[in-house]
Amino acid sequence: MFNSKFLILNFSLFFCFNFFLDAQVKTFTVLDFGAHGNGKLDDTEPIQKALNYIDYIGGGNLLIPSTGKDYLISNSLYIGSNTNLIFEGSFLKLIHFTKIGTILINKKNAHNINIINPLIDGNNIIAGGTGENGISIGNGHNIKILGGIIKNCKKGKIAYKLGGKGIQVEGGEVINLNINGTLIDNCSWGISSQYDIGNNKEKIIQINFHNMKITNCENAGLIHQINGVKDVDSHIVKIKNMLVENSGNEDGIFVLSRARNLTIDSLKVVGKNKIDSFLRGRHSNCQFSNIRIVQPLVALINNKPSFHGQDSNSISQNNSYEISVEQPIDYIIMSSDDYTYSYRELRDSKLIIRTRSIISTAIVQPQSAWETTELDVYSFNKRLKDNATGIILKDANKFFSN
Repeated sequence: MFNSKFLILNFSLFFCFNFFLDAQVKTFTVLDFGAHGNGKLDDTEPIQKALNYIDYIGGGNLLIPSTGKDYLISNSLYIGSNTNLIFEGSFLKLIHFTKIGTILINKKNAHNINIINPLIDGNNIIAGGTGENGISIGNGHNIKILGGIIKNCKKGKIAYKLGGKGIQVEGGEVINLNINGTLIDNCSWGISSQYDIGNNKEKIIQINFHNMKITNCENAGLIHQINGVKDVDSHIVKIKNMLVENSGNEDGIFVLSRARNLTIDSLKVVGKNKIDSFLRGRHSNCQFSNIRIVQPLVALINNKPSFHGQDSNSISQNNSYEISVEQPIDYIIMSSDDYTYSYRELRDSKLIIRTRSIISTAIVQPQSAWETTELDVYSFNKRLKDNATGIILKDANKFFSN
């Protein structure tokens, strides 16, 4: 289950910092290029000038020193190849909406980028449109984001409200992107990865989200394909050791639209408010293991597409789930109540559910699971039963440890 690695990683940033400084590359600070970091003057231009210079000389370390104040930003900052961007304690704070809707982004085809201890404050600014993202990655290889805090990134009011992501991966080929130990707080979305079949075709997106904490966000994550359905596993997302706290959950904690090859291992969800679901939308060839739900839900899995991912031509199938439930839920699997709605069943999948609480309505809505799906539900309370059918659930004490 989730452990304290994410905290340990943040304390170990000092060692990462020293590692990059010891490398045989040149080191500069944004103060060398005229930045102030006084929380009063706009530092966008001097910081971008510093990033451009690092890119021009072929790479180097760029430090954002701690000044006790914020560095104010009014437009997107672009990072070039072979750049180690190191935050030492002060935030980049947005003071005006950007042209492209993101605060920090890699230049097209930029590679070998390390963002160490990123401190980014979206300042709850939107421009109507899609809102503002913290860090966006697209068309780049070998990129690392280590530790740090990204906060207050909010979605706009149009374009499916898809902005407001702490970390967004979108567009082109992204290979070997690793995010480790980052805290995302008070954003519309924690993380997001989009695969555009129309533009990518033979390209790959490969991402690891490890040891992260997502707090006070409406949704923890959005994983989706757009412009078609692709069977080839070119969109590979792995989430390991994550804590999700106080999700506001407009739809699901994780919204999935035509998602494929997603792996989530060792994740804990904690909160008091009853929310829609843990997983919302269509997904295939996905694995969910060591999941612990400590928050009331309408359903663990809701196959009905979300507003954020309309997908009428894909099927949820070939998935595996191992989930422990410690708060009341209405259903394990549910879907649309409309019997004419296509592809609403979960097919050819296996679920192992352990529960310490009540399933108040039914284990499965009749229209939500295909006969080829295997469902084993175990209760730590021998007398707990499915209220809809009267069937007493399997005794978990015979199979699992408390």
